[in-house]
Amino acid sequence: MATQTDEVKNDIISRLMSRSLLPGDPVDESGIQERLGISGTPVREALIALESEGTVERRRRGGAIVARVGFEDLIKYNEVLAEIAGAIAALASRRINPSEAKALQQTTDACLNHVENHENSASEFHELNVAFHLALGRACGNEFLYQTALDLERKIFPYLAFRLDAPAERVRSANELVGICSAILSSDTENARDLMRNHVLFSNETALTIMNSAKRSS
Repeated sequence: MATQTDEVKNDIISRLMSRSLLPGDPVDESGIQERLGISGTPVREALIALESEGTVERRRRGGAIVARVGFEDLIKYNEVLAEIAGAIAALASRRINPSEAKALQQTTDACLNHVENHENSASEFHELNVAFHLALGRACGNEFLYQTALDLERKIFPYLAFRLDAPAERVRSANELVGICSAILSSDTENARDLMRNHVLFSNETALTIMNSAKRSS
């Protein structure tokens, strides 16, 4: 059963996912209390937990901000995340059941339809992309591995979202998801692993673009 502390953590994480909160943004503790109808204690407990995960930074003079990530750390986090994502895809190719396969195909189709219909909403595509990765995580049959991926993503989630701002990046992403889905559903384990690893991994140049976008938005 979820506690009030869990509720606060989920609220902050959902705002990170929707990019309502960006790197360096202050976390509005009083706003959270008012929105969720809770006291300050679970908010403080949630911030302590999120700080231990690297998601927020608490200030000495009070208050917390969304943690910023340096250029080199962003690259290193991305390298680790790419390896974990590849392992998740490989396991899913061996373990996915019919209902999970249907869900994965539906999320893949939704991403592809979004770009083929020339939709211009980066935030909508980002939500569809997240749905694909959630479906994939459920299909891998290893909640510990998938939770490791989620914990790592939280450290750099706002930065990852910036990658999909450009329409060309959304087209690239959707087309790659089609290939990943096909490899998983055909039980092509090594191909699924390689395609997913390459899908998540980005270059130093892309990392620099992401960092610059984050600075302009802060």
